[in-house]
Amino acid sequence: MAKKIVIIEDDIDLLETVKIRLEKEGFTVVGASTGIEVVNDIINEKPNLILLDLNLPDLDGDIVAQVFQRKEIIEGVPIIIMSAKEESEIKAAAAKIKAVDYLKKPFDQQLLIQKVKANIK
Repeated sequence: MAKKIVIIEDDIDLLETVKIRLEKEGFTVVGASTGIEVVNDIINEKPNLILLDLNLPDLDGDIVAQVFQRKEIIEGVPIIIMSAKEESEIKAAAAKIKAVDYLKKPFDQQLLIQKVKANIK
């Protein structure tokens, strides 16, 4: 069974690009463009990894991650942050939510694949 990745990204073009690239690698990918959308559905998805943008239109990514971490179903699911913020801000957010890694936008698609494969459960 393919490993499932949930992507939370409000840039629809980037969301689709990442989704297609990960599907080519054999992953099952579910995408969401808002925090509320994915929080409502995350329990049913049972992901093996989450790619999370910090700048969402409705909820900050760190708040979304904190909600995820309260749900037993996703306990221990690795989170990789994707953000255009300054690297120091991304690192601080990653530490706060215990993310396993981060990607600074814009990022290389091959680097994305390497980080996903290195961190997926």
